Amino acid sequence: MGLSARQLPVSLAPYPDELLSSWIIRHAAFYAVPPLAMLQHCLPEIQSLRTADLDITESQVPHRPYVLC
Repeated sequence: MGLSARQLPVSLAPYPDELLSSWIIRHAAFYAVPPLAMLQHCLPEIQSLRTADLDITESQVPHRPYVLC
């Protein structure tokens, strides 16, 4: 799946010092979907919101929702 197929029509700007999980939850609320559905859309290799905050690796940084969603 290419980058354009994954982008969301509306992407909310992150707040200063916002956790990635919080940003994903805000998008989920905006799109009226469960937070885990939004997480799987943006970072399919990450299994939980906690993991998104604590265990994201440098190799995953280019795939962060700030870039994709």
